Amino acid sequence: MMNNNKWGRYVWSAQFQSDKVHPDDLEEFNMVYVPFVIFECIGAENKYIKLKFGDSIFRVDKENFKELPTPKFKVSERVAIGQNISATIVLNEWRLDNRERYYYVRIDGKKKPKRVLEKDIQRV
Repeated sequence: MMNNNKWGRYVWSAQFQSDKVHPDDLEEFNMVYVPFVIFECIGAENKYIKLKFGDSIFRVDKENFKELPTPKFKVSERVAIGQNISATIVLNEWRLDNRERYYYVRIDGKKKPKRVLEKDIQRV
């Protein structure tokens, strides 16, 4: 059984692995799934682990979950970037090529297209 509150990627292919996602969660999971997105594992239910993404919870097979370090910042958290620019975290992702965590932020109500490295963000 997987420990609660682990963070990681879910390696999955809708074309070849639809049986790895609970049938009741498959349609929504397929709509939100992006390979670089980080999920929080919040528990287990029968043969599935429960992954949280935003306000949604998905039941998936545990074998495709790849644990990563816990993110320093959570989605919706208020932070500062650069020269104390106020921002809100809207998404975090893990890049396999350089093994770094990136965040997308919202500033003045607008989502910025460029991602920000974790080391360039400060708590407020």
